[in-house]
Amino acid sequence: MIELVQEQAEGVLTQLREIAQIHADGSNGLLVVLEDNIEKYPGQDILKGTVTGEPLPALEVNQLAKSIDNRYDALYEATGEAPELEAIIETLKSGQNAILATDHSELLDIAEQLLAMSGHIRQRGVEFKTGLIASKMIDFLGTPMMGGIVPTRDILSIGFDRAYLTIPNTISTKGRIGRTAMERYNGAVVNALESDMNRRPRSNRVPMLLGVAMPGTINKQLDTAKYRGSLAKELPEKTIVVGQVSYGVINFMKHGLAYATTTKMTATEADVRIDPIHINIRTPEDVERYAAKLIRLLNARDTDVNYIYDRSGNLPVLAPTR
Repeated sequence: MIELVQEQAEGVLTQLREIAQIHADGSNGLLVVLEDNIEKYPGQDILKGTVTGEPLPALEVNQLAKSIDNRYDALYEATGEAPELEAIIETLKSGQNAILATDHSELLDIAEQLLAMSGHIRQRGVEFKTGLIASKMIDFLGTPMMGGIVPTRDILSIGFDRAYLTIPNTISTKGRIGRTAMERYNGAVVNALESDMNRRPRSNRVPMLLGVAMPGTINKQLDTAKYRGSLAKELPEKTIVVGQVSYGVINFMKHGLAYATTTKMTATEADVRIDPIHINIRTPEDVERYAAKLIRLLNARDTDVNYIYDRSGNLPVLAPTR
């Protein structure tokens, strides 16, 4: 694997940096793109696909999160009020892994939701570890804080026990990153994740609370001008496409109970939605059931928006604006 991935490293990293720019542009100044400098930012090495962290105590992490994003206070409060929190706690107490399976909004939204949830659970005395699946492009992002720029990788290491950095197989990467190299890279990362989640009989491992954005691409507006479906004329003008969920997620999702989750944050309030009925995702049909749950949560939350699921991965969408 090493030789093949290294051969294509330059093209892979260039594409990841472009994706990082899109996320930085949409973060309202909370994220910036780092320069290409592997000596200064060793995480930019294509072979560094995981982050092993040493999380700070929950109260300290909360203070740090608040200093980075003033929306975090409202998110933390809303997460603590979510009635589904108790079900997730009981899942972890039983020794099973719990998975916050979200739609793909912004990187900070996903990470902060996991951070808020883990903070509440830690204060209840439950023993568990945290894991976050994110894109390898985070190694090209930093956060302005403490008078400087702190690499996002470093922030993840003080918030979570482990982060798994994959290369998304989406429209933006197709044809630009060799499929074999991508599959081998992602395979190695998923193997590490599976090993960490695998709850073997008589194992003394503590369970994991894993956060993952299930679709491979961020939510985007439907390009109605190019849409040729039979319902094209009936779709509202503001129709948001939730990206396709790869059946490959079954490889690690089978090791835990997944809760469909979505979070929306503004400067003054947060809306946390969690489906109360978990799914143990083991088959393609389970993936489709999950997607249906997620779409219901999104449409119940944003009644002025129509969310649809890109089941086949071919719906035309508008590019994110910078």
